[in-house]
Amino acid sequence: MKKILLLVVSLTVIFACITTVTAESQSRLIDNDDLLSSSEANLLQARLDELSTQQKCDIVVATVKTLNWEDPETFADNFYEENGFSQDGIMLLICMETRDWAYSLHGFAETAFTDDGIDYLTSKVKPYLSDEDFVAAFNKFADICDDFLAKAQAGEPYDGKAMPISTTDILIRVGISLGIGALISLIVLFIMKAPLKSVRRQPQADSYVRAGSMIVTNSSDMFLYHTVSRTPRANSNSSSGGGRSSGGGSRSGKF
Repeated sequence: MKKILLLVVSLTVIFACITTVTAESQSRLIDNDDLLSSSEANLLQARLDELSTQQKCDIVVATVKTLNWEDPETFADNFYEENGFSQDGIMLLICMETRDWAYSLHGFAETAFTDDGIDYLTSKVKPYLSDEDFVAAFNKFADICDDFLAKAQAGEPYDGKAMPISTTDILIRVGISLGIGALISLIVLFIMKAPLKSVRRQPQADSYVRAGSMIVTNSSDMFLYHTVSRTPRANSNSSSGGGRSSGGGSRSGKF
């Protein structure tokens, strides 16, 4: 009886170890379409593993040669489950054959990413995909996932009222604010200037004197200086010519 019990315990421990090793060895980067070099893949794999461990949520990137005529979202969901990733996770899957991208969100990732969050993620990642800068796209995906998951872990997930603001976004908003301020200032100046259109420059100083405010008893003219302008007469033999100037859940789309 003791031998049977010992055998059962041993098999349980061995099975647990095999399961743990399998889970830990599961690659969070599956580049079936070979879009990354070996060095790029190794660096991204290490980063995905590090962030996934920190956030207790799988962050996965996958590339495939074909979707086998399946809907991108369905394919992504099935792909995630078939590869044995955890119940909490988010995966970006792309297919170059059809230029499709798809997200598959599970468990806590659906809490961390609302529809607005997915829209934000797409707005940051898709431009790199369109330019086929896959290293930048995948790293941007990892960075944003890390930020959103950490925010949700703290109990304050990003939503439509509060989204991450980058330095570029801040500069754009400041520029827009300054432009609007300048436009308002110009409008105010034009409004203030409008009533002054009736005022004209006068050739004589007495136009600026209020009637009856000054009585002149004596006046005289005094010659101060003169200016002479001379223009040379054109030579009849010369010729002149003209001058010549010189958003929670699965989501998919195209990229």
